[in-house]
Amino acid sequence: MSATDRFSAAHINADTVVDGMDKNISFFFLVSLLERAHQCAQQQASSVVGQLGSDSQPQDESLRFKTKYDLAFRASSIASVKPAAGEGGGAVNKYLVVVNFIGLAGAAGVLPLHYTRLIMDRLKQRDKAMADFLDIFHHRLVSLFYRAWQKYKFTAQYESSLALGKKDAFSTVIESLAGVSEQECFELQSYYAGHFAKKVRTVSSLRAVLMDYFGLPVEVDSFKGQWLPIEKRDQFCLSSKAKKQRLGAGILLGKRCWDVQSKIEIDVGPMSIEQYQRKGPGTEFFRSACKLMNRFLPAHINADMHFKVENKADFSLPLGKGLRLQRNGWLKSTKKEPLIATVSINRNE
Repeated sequence: MSATDRFSAAHINADTVVDGMDKNISFFFLVSLLERAHQCAQQQASSVVGQLGSDSQPQDESLRFKTKYDLAFRASSIASVKPAAGEGGGAVNKYLVVVNFIGLAGAAGVLPLHYTRLIMDRLKQRDKAMADFLDIFHHRLVSLFYRAWQKYKFTAQYESSLALGKKDAFSTVIESLAGVSEQECFELQSYYAGHFAKKVRTVSSLRAVLMDYFGLPVEVDSFKGQWLPIEKRDQFCLSSKAKKQRLGAGILLGKRCWDVQSKIEIDVGPMSIEQYQRKGPGTEFFRSACKLMNRFLPAHINADMHFKVENKADFSLPLGKGLRLQRNGWLKSTKKEPLIATVSINRNE
């Protein structure tokens, strides 16, 4: 297994990891995968889930660590990985990992070499007492070494917390920067935290977010005019007792006014009809996009979205079954211009 192999879900089978393991696999990568696999298996078995290097009982932890007792120069950090039968209580999905790079004795040990030779001689005589005694400290030493690495590796923190069904500290910080409340978690807002954290949200930021989300060309046009209704109490009446009112300065004629500062238009596409059916209005994908824009845009800004769909001659839809003009159905035309579907974003969602 190469370091580029990634698993899309937190549920990993430990046997698959070990069977496909490359001899040069990274120690940290291997341990993180096996720990996640063990945590998932323990949760499914409704057992106690312990973390390496924590204050949990050794029998509840995902792995057991030992050191290789010899004086050879090893090319990799992992000597062997095998099921930990009888090790630490025989927990579900538990493995024994023998390491080469750290320990009290061995080629990388801190004790004088004659301790390593003594242990090797005793092992030849099938006396494992001294080796097992030192491995008590080796397990704790390697566990703390791995936990120190994980503390500053935010991706490893996230994956471990995901397997436990918890929220890691780094995600909490990201959500705070993005303005996500604890009561309502919106993953897309956390994903685009860099744009949401800006004090001034610009058109270029909105365009970058939507281009990444839709995976399609996006253009944002500002200062689009629209008629805004004037409330009854703000409308001018000739019989009004208001004083010092001047047309264009303090009063407005009519029931509506033209405004060019409170509306934008967003063009998405061109796209195929298949892409439109997956990402267009009425889909869960589009509802998430609307929620994302409502979180990003100021409250006084309205938005219309125009989907540009490729006009293919072989495209046709039968009448009925929710067919609506300029939404998911268009009249036949000899022109090859893109089909346009316009949707106004509901700012109350």
